[in-house]
Amino acid sequence: MYARRPNPVFTDEYKIIRDALIAARRASGMSQAQVAARLGKAKSHVALIERGQRRVDSLELLHLLEIFYLDAGPFFSELAASLSKLNKNSDPAVRRSAASRAPPLSAVAGRQ
Repeated sequence: MYARRPNPVFTDEYKIIRDALIAARRASGMSQAQVAARLGKAKSHVALIERGQRRVDSLELLHLLEIFYLDAGPFFSELAASLSKLNKNSDPAVRRSAASRAPPLSAVAGRQ
């Protein structure tokens, strides 16, 4: 019998993303119901995201940033800085291994 893998929604990295989204929603003065209506979803959709029971894909994240009137560039820069701080506490061998497998962004951006 295989051990069950942990759910990636509950990782420390994903908590940073959730916390950033919650802060952005609150700063915008919008309720979960208002955000959900703008997304065309039920209020429970946003509540599940904020509770960490539902993941947000990249396109939905961009829609949320638009709803909150946030520029994606600065948001992702701050997010990357927070994740970098968190990852500095992780095993360096794991970080090097993951970095060596990732293609450079310029190689990915040129693909069609």
